[in-house]
Amino acid sequence: MTAIKHEFSVKLRATPEQVFAALTQADALRTWFAEHVEIEPRLGGSYRFWGKHTYGVPGPDDASQ
Repeated sequence: MTAIKHEFSVKLRATPEQVFAALTQADALRTWFAEHVEIEPRLGGSYRFWGKHTYGVPGPDDASQ
């Protein structure tokens, strides 16, 4: 499988704490980013997301972020 690289920059009207929470809480990620989320918010923890609207990652077997 060929790796897909995607970069995007945007300025957010949010504090660093709000951004951190949005990126480390599965419920928050499900709200704005992906249908399915599995995260372990710790050093070395896993971070996986997938779903029909997640670019290049339609199913859990493809989620290897």
